[in-house]
Amino acid sequence: MELNREHFRAIIFHNFRRGLSRQECFDELNSLYSDKAPSYSTVKNWYNEFNRGRCSIQDESRAGRPKSVVVPEKVNAVRELIKQDRHVTYREIEASLDISMTSINKILHEHLSVKKICSRWIPHNLTNAQKKARVDWCKEMLEKYIQGTSKAVYNIYTGDESWIYAYEPETKQQSTV
Repeated sequence: MELNREHFRAIIFHNFRRGLSRQECFDELNSLYSDKAPSYSTVKNWYNEFNRGRCSIQDESRAGRPKSVVVPEKVNAVRELIKQDRHVTYREIEASLDISMTSINKILHEHLSVKKICSRWIPHNLTNAQKKARVDWCKEMLEKYIQGTSKAVYNIYTGDESWIYAYEPETKQQSTV
């Protein structure tokens, strides 16, 4: 059985009640558990706590900031900000929602799956409708090529991440703020 911190604290408390000194307690723990035993400073700190009247070996509850501010309410708030303004910046999100840059980054990339492209937030995951539109467009282009009505397919280049436009996209300069 692996001993945890509370087990060692119970042994320290027992030795404290037996009247052993800090050093005797530490030596006993060290002889029984060698490298798994708590340090002398830990034994000393717990003896000090027990001398002050503490009887609990449990960790005391601590006040402090919550583990994470990435909660559904904040995720939805960031989603709404992006819907209102696709050009919104990290600093603007931080100012309006009072959350850290790290949390904003986590919300944007892990929860909302968006990327900033040409100073605009773009969904990284395609919807089913977008996937279907791309497949339909490709089938239409292939059909035109097979029928011989269009040789425009020679002007299409592909790569790892391809963008297929059925319209004239904005240039980088047009899409900047």
